[in-house]
Amino acid sequence: ERGLHFKTVVLTARDKICFMEESECNPDSCPYAKGHFDRINDAIFELMTTKEHYSREEIEACAQKYKVCPFELGLDMSLFSDGILCDYNYVFDPHVYLRRFFGEGAGREQYLFLIDEAHNLLERGREMYSAQLYKEDFLTLKKTVKAFSPRMEKLLDKCNRELLFLKRECGDWCIVEEIDAFVQALLRLSPCMEDYLENHDDSPVRREILDFYFEISHFLQIYELLDQKYVVYTKLDEDGRFLLRLFNVDPSTNLKECLQRSVSSVLFSATLLPIQYYKKLLGGEAEDYEVYAKSVFSPEKKGLFLAEDVTSRYTRRSDREYDKIANYIHQTVSQLHGNYMVFFPSHVFLQQVYERYLRCYAVKDSAECLVQTEHMDEAEREAFLQRFEGNPGMNLSDRIHMEIEVEEESSLVGFCVLGGIFSEGIDLKEDSLIGALIVGTGLPQVCTEREIIRGYFEENGENGFDYAYRYPGMNKVLQAAGRVIRTADDVGIVALLDDRFLTPGYRRLFPREVLERLVIGLCVYPSGAQPRDFPAVGRQQLFWILRVRIPGRFENFGDSQKIRMMDDMVQRCKPDLTDTEIGMSVFGGSLFVLAVVDMENCDLILAEGFVKLIQDEIRICCEIISCVVDVAGVEADAQPVRKTDTVIDCSQFFKAFADFGA
Repeated sequence: ERGLHFKTVVLTARDKICFMEESECNPDSCPYAKGHFDRINDAIFELMTTKEHYSREEIEACAQKYKVCPFELGLDMSLFSDGILCDYNYVFDPHVYLRRFFGEGAGREQYLFLIDEAHNLLERGREMYSAQLYKEDFLTLKKTVKAFSPRMEKLLDKCNRELLFLKRECGDWCIVEEIDAFVQALLRLSPCMEDYLENHDDSPVRREILDFYFEISHFLQIYELLDQKYVVYTKLDEDGRFLLRLFNVDPSTNLKECLQRSVSSVLFSATLLPIQYYKKLLGGEAEDYEVYAKSVFSPEKKGLFLAEDVTSRYTRRSDREYDKIANYIHQTVSQLHGNYMVFFPSHVFLQQVYERYLRCYAVKDSAECLVQTEHMDEAEREAFLQRFEGNPGMNLSDRIHMEIEVEEESSLVGFCVLGGIFSEGIDLKEDSLIGALIVGTGLPQVCTEREIIRGYFEENGENGFDYAYRYPGMNKVLQAAGRVIRTADDVGIVALLDDRFLTPGYRRLFPREVLERLVIGLCVYPSGAQPRDFPAVGRQQLFWILRVRIPGRFENFGDSQKIRMMDDMVQRCKPDLTDTEIGMSVFGGSLFVLAVVDMENCDLILAEGFVKLIQDEIRICCEIISCVVDVAGVEADAQPVRKTDTVIDCSQFFKAFADFGA
């Protein structure tokens, strides 16, 4: 509008944009490489004089027309562009970075880095600046080259023996202080492989040697970067393979050197919390600015709910928990027809809840279910997303000149894995997605590398659990929650299903706008009840929700001890409660008891009698909260519930969903 001409190019990975089934970049194997340099100037000139934005589609079309390599054409167009849209590795990867811009002697005053989704740069940085080798690969190549290069075979055997020495010192895994002998063996092997590759272009084992040569070269390059921010460890994999890894636990130094290739860098993401954690590990300095930008989306258009009686903790995983989560999905989806995604901590957990929902609720909710499977390829991923997007470009009324029967309203429920391909980087706008339910806190699975991260930061005075587990997990939760509202006109809900979100360690990680609008609900099953027994709206049953605060003298009691203590109280009272089911759940230092009773046989006096029994016997504070009455705790010193911790019963909780959708 104001006359700006700003040329941009999108760089696409070689494997994705290559026209050939296998990316072999030599004239003998690829017709686009043969004569490439004879035709490339004409292709560049056409794009420069006819386009200002060089998208993947434009580059592919031009490359096909002039029969040149599309990957190289994209790189060449970057030289004539003002803006380059590309993956992190073109700036940060020690092998792939754009040397035509950032090689020796290049000036930094020309470049500004705008780094989107910067929360991903931490793990990407760790991976780009780490390296590993397997002992078994040396043995395999040794057998392969035996008949072609006796010298290389001997040097491979020497490397294998050095790794065998390290293996004898290792149990399941072990941090290694010194690997100089192995590195010296590698330094003798590497030039031998290089000489062979230069002098044997037609060797039948050339491909195997070349691939392993690249692995060794990367390992040696990373070895030169070793400092106190690396941990070297060995590990015996489940399949018996022995690994030696140079692990860049804190990639801040390496990332900072890359950022210094520019005059300025702006890193941004909707989930850069806690900011000091990311600032420290992404190479930031103390004087660097931090900006918390207010969301442009209206907070009134997103409903935020939290259920505090379910969890994904390993110690609590059971049929009862799976049933409760399936019921939460049902209670949510049944309020308003539309498209929903439910995110789980693992495929195993997902399958348990999916089977229960499919068996008990899917038909009742008029819901079709889609399941994210392991190892989905790009076509399967696109097909999954297209089910949510529908076919917006197709108008059947223009093609079929007759009345079309309108189908009954139905819902689509996608069962996905938290931190997977559908919890980040997808853009489902408007009615394509109206709700997300997130099961669990997203904690990464306990593994060798996570424990190394934990130990490293604890030794450096930080909270190791936060750095290794809590912060990465919470980032996945916030990313999944961000799938719902994608435009200023979108309306939707997010439900967090885990009681741990109420603890201070998690509450401080929520964005301000989330804490301001979070509605906390309670939904506990009666003891022994099944999902189908959960009372429907209008049924003649009454919920008495009793919050019992456990005093200090019982703090050291385990959950099972608290349950047994309360169960004794229940048994004394239960003979007076006809047709009553009472369930209990322990969390957050308090015991919550939910009694479900017939309206005809229960009144407020009976509930107060139960409260009095608890207080008289063990002298602890107890209060009643129900969908019919609210009775303050009898004890004068009972602490009031904070506004942000308000407990509402399940009928109000799900009614809030319905009201919000309406």
